[in-house]
Amino acid sequence: TGKRREAIYGGVNAIVTKPAISIANWMFLGFLTIFGFVDPIMENGIPIKQPQSELAIIGILVAFCILPAILIGISAFTLHWYPLDGPEWLKKKKYIMELHEQKEREYLQKLSEEQKLKKRAI
Repeated sequence: TGKRREAIYGGVNAIVTKPAISIANWMFLGFLTIFGFVDPIMENGIPIKQPQSELAIIGILVAFCILPAILIGISAFTLHWYPLDGPEWLKKKKYIMELHEQKEREYLQKLSEEQKLKKRAI
């Protein structure tokens, strides 16, 4: 339609990020479970830490450091095909700038016409 749709971008961002956060938490807790993490015991509403095996400690390190590093590497690799420079990108930026300038001119003209109508009515 050629109209600006910032609210749609915000909504799509929420649709993507909320499940992504849930998936990340699920993966982290899944790794801890796979590596044998022992949950704290609750006594009178107070959590009591339990000793962890070496494997559980390695699982924490994998889930907290290595897995995110791998996923960031994959993300960086895929960004190779999403260029944010070069002549094609500059062409897109120029087109968007021209589009915004045209919309601004049309909006200012509309405001000017509305002011003329208000002056005639007075």
